[in-house]
Amino acid sequence: MRLIILLSLLYSVSSYNIEDDYKLEYTGIQSTNSNQYENGMDNNEILFTTKSLIEAENNCSSLDNCNGIFCYTQNNTYNCNGLENIGRGVPSDLDSNSYRRIQYHRYNTNAHSIQGYTYDDSNYQNEYYLDLNHNGKYDNDEPKTKSVNNSFIFDNLAPGNYIVKQIVSENCYQWFPSLDGINMITNDIKGDGYGDIVLEYYSSNKGIHLKPYGGTINPHKSNVPVTFDYVLGSDKTTYISLPKDSYIVIGFTDETIINTDGPDIFVHEIGNGGEKANIYVSHNLVDYTFLGQALTNKKNNFDLSDIDYNQPVHAIKIETTDSGHGAWNGFDLTSVQVEYSSISNSPFSYTVNVPNTQEINFFNNCDYLDTCETHCAVTTFFDNYDYDSCKIGCKLFNINNISFDVCRDKCQLEPDVNITQCNNGYFYNLKKYVYPTYDVLFNMTIDKKFVIDECSTNSCFLDKLNYCTNNNTCNSLTIHNEHVLLFNDVNHSCSSNNSIFLTKTKPSKSRRCKTTPDTSSTQTSTTKTDTSTTGTVVHKQL
Repeated sequence: MRLIILLSLLYSVSSYNIEDDYKLEYTGIQSTNSNQYENGMDNNEILFTTKSLIEAENNCSSLDNCNGIFCYTQNNTYNCNGLENIGRGVPSDLDSNSYRRIQYHRYNTNAHSIQGYTYDDSNYQNEYYLDLNHNGKYDNDEPKTKSVNNSFIFDNLAPGNYIVKQIVSENCYQWFPSLDGINMITNDIKGDGYGDIVLEYYSSNKGIHLKPYGGTINPHKSNVPVTFDYVLGSDKTTYISLPKDSYIVIGFTDETIINTDGPDIFVHEIGNGGEKANIYVSHNLVDYTFLGQALTNKKNNFDLSDIDYNQPVHAIKIETTDSGHGAWNGFDLTSVQVEYSSISNSPFSYTVNVPNTQEINFFNNCDYLDTCETHCAVTTFFDNYDYDSCKIGCKLFNINNISFDVCRDKCQLEPDVNITQCNNGYFYNLKKYVYPTYDVLFNMTIDKKFVIDECSTNSCFLDKLNYCTNNNTCNSLTIHNEHVLLFNDVNHSCSSNNSIFLTKTKPSKSRRCKTTPDTSSTQTSTTKTDTSTTGTVVHKQL
C-alpha cells in the first residue's frame, strides 16, 4: 500500500556510541567439533599477546586493524593473541577459543526532550500526551505528563516525529493550536522520501572491514571505508556493503510512514552477485517486524498491507542473509526510499521534530473570561482577513435574536466575509453568555416526545432560556428555523438540520457530530466546554 508521509523531523549531527564485542566462534579440543582460527598462532598476523581475555579485548578494541582474538592453553600457560587477519576455521589440537570482533554503532537516541508551557487564566492542572499512533486520542500505552506551574516536559525521547496534544481541564477549552495544528520547524512539512539518519549499524566483521565500507559508482570505488552518508538521501551513486549477518537501521527525520494504497517502502541494491537481505520495520525503535526479503541489483518494493502493519513506521532495518559472490562484498545498499505524499498538521496539536530545543506553547481559555475580540485574535493567529470576519461575528451576536444563519445571511450581503470565522466569533459569544449553565452543540436533535415547551420565533429565545434555566424539568433546548423547542431529556443524536442545541447537563449518551456549525468546506471546532445542572444564566461581558 502507498504510504503517507506525515509531519516533520529535525536531524542534527550527533556522535555515535561505538561498542565492541567479541563473539565466540570456535572452540578447540575441549569440544566435539574442535576448530580454531587458521592464523591463531601465525606470528605474521599476531598483533600482541596477553595473559587474559579481558586485557586482550581492551587491546584489540584500541587497534583499528585488530579483528579477532585467539586464546589457548599450552604447557599449562594461558595466552591470548590479537589477530589482524583471523583466517578461516581449521581443525584444532589445542585447548582454545577463537573470538571474532564485532561492532555496534548506535545513535545516542534517548537523550532528547520536549518542553512546553500553557498560558491560561486559571490554576487548573492540564495533562499532555504524545500521540504515538497518530489516531488523535490518548491511548493507555502512550506517554503522558501533567503540568507543574503551567510547565511540562517529556524526557528521554529518541529522534523522531512527535505529536503533542493537550487534555484540557474542565472549565477550559484550547484556543491554540487550533484546527490547523502547528509544525515546529517549517511550513513545508514534506520530506524528500529518503532515509535521513542511521540509527544503528552492526558489523559482523565477516566482510572486508570491521567498520562500514562500500564505494561509489562514478568514479568506481569498492570495498573502501565509507561514512553513513553513503546510504542517506536520494544519491544512488554511493553505497554501503553489508556483509552477511550485518545490519543497518535507517531512520526518517522529515517524514513518518503509514500504510495507504500501493507499495510503501523501496530498498535499492546495486550489486549483481546474488546478495539477499531481510527487511524489518519498527514503530518504536525497539520491536522490529519482518516485512520481506530484498534481492540483488533491483529496486525492491514492499507493501505494509502484506503484513497488516498499521503503526506509523519510524525505522527500517536491513539485515544481510547472503553476501553473494560479487566483487563488492555484501548487500550493496544505496538508499531506502518511501512512497511520497503528505498531509496537513494534526489538529489541535504540535508536531515536534526531535532533536528540538524550541519550547511549545498551548493557549487555553478558561471560564470564558476573555473577550470575543481576544478570542478572535488568538484563534485566527492574527490573520487580518479571518480576524476581521471573526470580529463581525462578535458584533452580530444578539441574545434577543439567536439564529444559526446570522453569518450566512451577512455573507450574502458582504461576500468578502469569511463565514467560518464569522461563526467563530458569533458562537463564542453565545457560549460565553450561557456558560457555565449550558453546553452549546450543533446539528443535534431529540425525539419530539420529550418536548415540554416551544415558541415559533427566535426572538423568544431569551425568555425560554431563562425559563429552562430555572425549571428543573427542562434539560435542553434547540433553535431551528426560528423555532425554539424545550426538552426534559438530553439524549440527543445527530441531525442534518442547521440547529443550535443547548444542554444543561453533561450528556452521558451523546453522539457528537460537530461542536461548531459546518458552514463551509473548512470545519472548525472547539475541544471542551462544561455544564452545570442548576443555576441562573450568568451574563458576562462580551
